[in-house]
Formats: sequence, structure tokens, C-alpha cells
Amino acid sequence: MTFDAPRPDYPSMPYGIACLIAAIRKAGFVASHLQINTQAILAERNNISEYVGPIHSLAFQEYRKGIQNLVQAQLEANLDWLKKFRFVAFSYTRWSKQFCELAADVLWSSGYVKDNPEEGGRIIFGGYEITAYDDDLLASLDMAHIFTKGYAERAYVDILLGKDGRSIENGKFYHRVYDGIIRDEDVVSPYLSGVLVPTSRKVYWETKRGVPTTAVFVNGEHRSETTGMRSSSLIGLID
Repeated sequence: MTFDAPRPDYPSMPYGIACLIAAIRKAGFVASHLQINTQAILAERNNISEYVGPIHSLAFQEYRKGIQNLVQAQLEANLDWLKKFRFVAFSYTRWSKQFCELAADVLWSSGYVKDNPEEGGRIIFGGYEITAYDDDLLASLDMAHIFTKGYAERAYVDILLGKDGRSIENGKFYHRVYDGIIRDEDVVSPYLSGVLVPTSRKVYWETKRGVPTTAVFVNGEHRSETTGMRSSSLIGLID
């Protein structure tokens, strides 16, 4: 699930999400995407109030409740559908984390999560913020059971196969953390696999996903300490 604003002329599904879904489906599992348009939520939020002040005040609590009601309203229409899935994963970014946490609270209160993991669902947080957080910060997010860091194609397949990640504890339960280590064969083209259909006016183009040796101008936000050249076949390069 993502909370974002669709870009004009581009596919509605973010490219990173499409890559994850392509990898999950290639492994033989079912995966779908639910996008909630934050532009609509923020427009409604402006009608509630533009709150500035202490976060512990009653006014802030009322403001937060108004946002929670808006997120819950967006989820209610899809709640029964979401409950069919064993895992619900959120793209947890700086601009979406407040929505992710509120949505996770809705899933908890709806009965989606149960004490027995065989009877209820599990919540996954991944994305830019999760990748940047250390274990102490991750442990403070007690509304999620699993965290994926970095490129998560391999992590999601491992989760669905029942493979354990490393464990961190916050006093409430143990979280599982899966670090973003992927290989060439883990990366699946969302276009060639049919997850994204190139009928939009513009298409996504990414040159860094899964590449272990990258130049700063290509991969500035994830600078690699690995140096050297890597060869690839033409077919692999096109894919």
C-alpha cells in the first residue's frame, strides 16, 4: 500500500512497487497494490484545520483524529479485501509515514492482526525512512511486525517463503528485519513481466536498481563503496 500523489502522464503504480510485485509474482505468490491519493486527503485536511502548536495539546489530538478519520474512510472500502492477504506492506517514507502509522492502527483495531500469527495478518514497513532508521528507531515502531531495508525484491520472497530475518525486540514483541541484499536474478522488469503496461504518455526508467557498482551521478543517495567495473550481456542490459 502506498500513500502518494500520482504523477501526470506516468503509470499510477510507483516503479519501485512494480518491481517488488514483479519479483513476488515470479516466485509464484499473489501480490497487489492499493494506492491512496494523498492529494485528496491533504485537501480535506485543510478543511479541518491547519494546526500549529504543541503535539500534546488537546487541539493537536483533535487535529490528528480528523486525519485518522480521513485515512480510515479511505481504507474502509478496501478493508475486507486487505484482510484476504497474509501480509500488508506499507511504503514508509518521510511524506507518508503519518498515513502509514494511522493505517496500521486501523488494521490493528479491525482485527486483522491477531496474537496467533497463524490466525491473523502481519504488517510490513519498508521504504526510504525504514532504510535510514537504526534498530532503536525501528523498535519504536511497534505497529509493524516486519521491516525491509533497501531494495526488497529478495526480502519479500524470503518473507513469503517463511525465512527468518534478523530479530530486534521492543518489549512488546520481536520484529523481523530483512536487509536489502539482492542479486541480478532477483531483479525482474515490471514492464517485461506485465506488471506495468507501457501505454502511459511517459514511462519510468531506472538504471541503478540492484547494481552493486554505480557512479555517484546515477546513485547519489545510495553511494556504494564498491569500486570496479561489471560486465553484462546486452539482453540483460535491455531487461
